[in-house]
Amino acid sequence: MPSPSSVWPRFRPLAWFAALFLFVAAATRLTLLVATGDGVPASAANWLYLFGVGLVYDLVTLVYFAWPLVLWLWLMPRRWHEARWGRRAFAGLCLLLVYILLFVAAAEWVFWDEFQTRFNFIAVDYLVYTNEVIGNIRESYPVGLLLGGLLAASLVLFYPGRRWRSRPDTTSTFAGRSLVVLAWLAATVLVSIGLRSDVKERSDNSYVNQLAGNGIYEFFAAARASELSYPRFYRSLDSTAAFSRLRGLLQTPDARFVSDDPLDITRDITADKPEQHLNVVLISIESLSAFFSGAYGGNPSYTPELDRLSQDSLMFTRLYASGTRTVRGLEALSLSLPPTPGESIVKRPRNENLFTLASVFNAKGYTSEFLYGGYGAFDNMNYFFGNNGYLVRDRGAIAPERIHQANIWGVADEDLYTLALDEFDRLHAAGKPFFAHIMTTSNHRPYTFPTGRVNAPQGARESAVMYTDWAIGDLLRRARATSPGSTTPCS
Repeated sequence: MPSPSSVWPRFRPLAWFAALFLFVAAATRLTLLVATGDGVPASAANWLYLFGVGLVYDLVTLVYFAWPLVLWLWLMPRRWHEARWGRRAFAGLCLLLVYILLFVAAAEWVFWDEFQTRFNFIAVDYLVYTNEVIGNIRESYPVGLLLGGLLAASLVLFYPGRRWRSRPDTTSTFAGRSLVVLAWLAATVLVSIGLRSDVKERSDNSYVNQLAGNGIYEFFAAARASELSYPRFYRSLDSTAAFSRLRGLLQTPDARFVSDDPLDITRDITADKPEQHLNVVLISIESLSAFFSGAYGGNPSYTPELDRLSQDSLMFTRLYASGTRTVRGLEALSLSLPPTPGESIVKRPRNENLFTLASVFNAKGYTSEFLYGGYGAFDNMNYFFGNNGYLVRDRGAIAPERIHQANIWGVADEDLYTLALDEFDRLHAAGKPFFAHIMTTSNHRPYTFPTGRVNAPQGARESAVMYTDWAIGDLLRRARATSPGSTTPCS
């Protein structure tokens, strides 16, 4: 049997890469911990847990990640490995692995900043829409500068290990190297069988649990699971308790439950006024949080138009988001459903001919429309709404000369509202009552909008909120007067 010393010179680079991998993983974990702030209480127990358990996941991820290096060190004949072209090719492979490692660390920082979690199925899901995701990254960040910086950082980390990578191999044999690879394969099988992503979920603090993971491992675990962890992101109650509470909340003087079944909330509702066929417009605004609105206590307020509107409106003060992504909001608004385990119904197969909000209006003689500022192929929106009672109009319905500004997600809100007003005029002229669901995009990174609308810089979240609010006010002013290009008052 070959001695360990005979294969050590060949596999010295693997030891160098393992040390570098663990260093970068620990540094990433520390950076995300600092970014979390008081989300992780300062205690030795928390730090010991997230760094100790994190080391286990880092080692497991290293077993997978280092396979290209292991295969090279195993298969390359000694004379090729020692040749100049072989050394250069091997150095290129090592530099590429270091670059990928740093690229993933940078991507983790961006993802954590947005979602406060390690990679999960959201990251996997985004890869389906590479055009929008890559476009969003290009418009939101100085990509060239960042990629160049990552290359420079990779070279800084790569250079000190040259002696570990260039030591001549004069003793290894193919049989000896094969034993190392078999041991690596056995380790891969064992960790695949013996460790799951949820094993680390032992702390009461979700940030600690997430920081104890490894982003690369979590990404592939999410890809295998093919769904977002429902218990991780959605609180739930026992069905009996939930329906008991819901039936109590639904009790009103004009309604009567048709059954004593505690899990049945079907009601007969008696109206005390005649039915009115008013036109109805539902505007769902991308990522607009009550945090920015003075009507909900925001200080300073970035929504003066909505603040004024709230004084003459029915305003809900205990209305909460139904999920972590826009597609979950669309699911809830169209189907009146809470978030469901697994994929959103908007994106699932066989999601046609469901009972939607459009079904209710269409039964009363309305025309229902879904109007979106981007291309509705994203998140399957066009297909879902088009097969569930809505006429669909997206960015493709807007003439280029009528677009004041656009980014990868869609046109400026004011341009979408212009399309909506034209549709309203058309339906009004045809004598049809209408229901319209409008989905905006301006309040989404990269936060760009037409110049001259608000006194705020491009690219900032607060600026996008201010523009989103301005566009709402502009829509209402135009709706009260006359739609562009028409002499017909808007309904």
